Amino acid sequence: MKIIRAAFKDVKKIHNVVQTTIKKVYPKYYPEGVVDFFLEFYSMENIKKAIDEEFFLVIECDGEIVGTGAIYEGEIKRMFVLPEFQGRGYGSLLLDVLERKVEYDGYTLGMLSSSLPAYTFYERNGYIPLVFEQIETQNGNVLCFHRMSKIV
Repeated sequence: MKIIRAAFKDVKKIHNVVQTTIKKVYPKYYPEGVVDFFLEFYSMENIKKAIDEEFFLVIECDGEIVGTGAIYEGEIKRMFVLPEFQGRGYGSLLLDVLERKVEYDGYTLGMLSSSLPAYTFYERNGYIPLVFEQIETQNGNVLCFHRMSKIV
């Protein structure tokens, strides 16, 4: 397993990791309309843009991309690990690398928005909830998430 910088050649694989994770995990926590919102938000085009604009990393195992994470203006974003690779410590290792980059960039707080499925993961890694937020999606469903932080 290694953590490396994402490249444009990885866009399809990254998109697959994100879409697969959302489709398999998010329906346990969110209604269909919110899952659809996430799937659209993490489109191929948005991932391409993120690779260009953000400090974007991937977790690679045996030549395959199994996880992602990014930083934009000190905020940790786009953390996804394929469900079959969750629980092996890969997400925590990636989060640690991202936190060190946040600190290196001069920030004292790691900030992020946590989906409901990821809340316990972030809490176990030292993040505390600041604000519970809700966004109504176009189809009237409500996306719930927490803004969280941790001193890095």
